[in-house]
Amino acid sequence: MEKKQYLRYLFISLLSLNICAKALDAHVHGNLNIDIATDKKDVFIIFKSPADSILGFEHRPKNKEQGQVISEAIRSWKTSLYGVFSNNLLRECKIKDTNWNHRFATNNHSSIESDVLLSCTKNASGIKIKIDMTKKLEKVRDIFIKQIKNNGSFKSIRSKNKPFTIEL
Repeated sequence: MEKKQYLRYLFISLLSLNICAKALDAHVHGNLNIDIATDKKDVFIIFKSPADSILGFEHRPKNKEQGQVISEAIRSWKTSLYGVFSNNLLRECKIKDTNWNHRFATNNHSSIESDVLLSCTKNASGIKIKIDMTKKLEKVRDIFIKQIKNNGSFKSIRSKNKPFTIEL
C-alpha cells in the first residue's frame, strides 16, 4: 500500500473513531483515551481525557496558580508527553509537532485533547514502550488504547492505571 493511501486510511480511521467518541460524549472522569498510529518512522499519538485527570480541575482557571497549572501541563506535553512514556520512546523518536487543546462544554466541564507527531531514527515497528501514569497523571483510573500498527493491524487495549508495556 502506498504511503499516501495508508495515511489517508489512517486519517479516516482516526477521524471515524473521534466522531464516534464525540457522538457518545465519552467524557468519563478517570478515563484516558490514547490513539497510537505508526507509519514506518512516524508515530502519531492522541491523548483525550477530562481536564480533571490532567489538570486536577475542569473549570476555567480562577486564579494565577491554576493558570500556571495549565501552562505547566502544556509545557510538559510539548517537551516530555506528560512524562508517561518510557525514555526509550523519546530517545528513539523526536517530537516533530504537538498540539494541546482545552475544550469547554460549559464553564465547569472541559476536556483536553493533545496530540504529537514523532519521527523515529528507525522503523517504529517493534519499539517497546512502557506507559506509566501512576506518578504523573494520578487521577487516571482506566486507560483505553486504540493502536494501528505499521502493517495496518488494529489493537485495542484496556488497562487499569498501572504501568504496562506495548509494542509499536
